[in-house]
Amino acid sequence: MNSPPTGAPRPAAPTPPPTPVLAAFGADGPPTLLAGGQGSSWRAGTFVLKPVAAGDEPTQRWLHEVARPAVTDSGVRLAFPTPARDGAVVVDGWAATAWLAGDRPVGRWAERIEAARACGRALAPIDPRQMPRREDPWARADRAAWGESDQPLADHPLAQAVRSGASRPVDEGQVVHGDLAGNTLLHPGRPPAVIDLSLYVRPVEWAVAVLAVDVVAFEGAPVQLLSSIGVDPGFAHLLARALLFRMTTDIFLGGSPHPAYEPVARAVLLALPGGR
Repeated sequence: MNSPPTGAPRPAAPTPPPTPVLAAFGADGPPTLLAGGQGSSWRAGTFVLKPVAAGDEPTQRWLHEVARPAVTDSGVRLAFPTPARDGAVVVDGWAATAWLAGDRPVGRWAERIEAARACGRALAPIDPRQMPRREDPWARADRAAWGESDQPLADHPLAQAVRSGASRPVDEGQVVHGDLAGNTLLHPGRPPAVIDLSLYVRPVEWAVAVLAVDVVAFEGAPVQLLSSIGVDPGFAHLLARALLFRMTTDIFLGGSPHPAYEPVARAVLLALPGGR
């Protein structure tokens, strides 16, 4: 997952995929470490390889066997797992996807927001009922942010505001990508590409809200973006959920909420009904 900076301890230096793993996927050339994300993805020829966290193999198989066949929309390129030559989706703890051409954009907020909504349209046909339950810090934080499990930030003003408006109706959830800020690639001659599929079952506009929170907190997007992109009258509520998701993730990763989130939290609190 290509998450924004956190207050958690830095992981150990990454180890490249071993030669037998490269051979199993048919990846040519020496692996080159890719920038961004958790710093654990490697490019080898036309493939990107990344270690699979313990317990994540069912998700990788679901992505390949269930999610990929359901997607027919060509408006966005999605980096689904590519199986090894013997059909395995995970080999010795590694999974692979195709290398997708494109650049991580700087700015270009409107294009990225439209790409987020295009991604939502592409993922909409996937049946979420078969998605494996994840127990990684991101999935746990998502459930906490939506009141489906204990929230370690229960006393934060943002959490209190969300609880007071918890009955606000939101669009029905579908499969969405919850980490688009660093995982959207733009190309002048091709549809947007979305990599590192970090999928959740939430409203499409929640995925847009996570993107907005990330680019305002870490990429210098103007705070006014938070109030200008919503197409839903309850968008401020989704922004609050998105920000709680990010802040809680930092805690579940062993750190504390990144200070860059505090000015975003103040803006979101003002945007909520009865803002203060």
